[in-house]
Amino acid sequence: MPSVHTTTFIAAPPARVWAVLTDFDRYADWNPVIPQMRAEARVGATAKFRICLEGTPELRFAARVEQCDPERAFSWRGGAPLVPALASGHHWFTLAPEGDGTRLTHGEDFQGLLALLVRGKAHARVTRSYDRLNAALKARAEAAPST
Repeated sequence: MPSVHTTTFIAAPPARVWAVLTDFDRYADWNPVIPQMRAEARVGATAKFRICLEGTPELRFAARVEQCDPERAFSWRGGAPLVPALASGHHWFTLAPEGDGTRLTHGEDFQGLLALLVRGKAHARVTRSYDRLNAALKARAEAAPST
């Protein structure tokens, strides 16, 4: 099963990173990869989102929130709305305190028939896309006022 794993350091506390990550209504303001997300930060909630990966047309997915541990972890599992067996995945974010900031780890485990395509150049494009999301989250969280 192919997977993508990315990490970055954010010079902001986990509470601030969490606040940005779970403010789904504002994704269009900063998120270059998931510009639209309708969800609630609670286990079992439905998430519907658009995703714009490098080199691919915009895709729409539906998922179910699997983990919601404030300031620590957020994940969902889902796939293509009509044929989840075609493309599905487990998308996750973990936040860990590190000094005065946060270590963000972000990735996805892919399943379904299209997972077979997440190799080589396609894997590199997904990784670069997730790195872009991480950089945008970092910029947003570091620019946010302290609470």
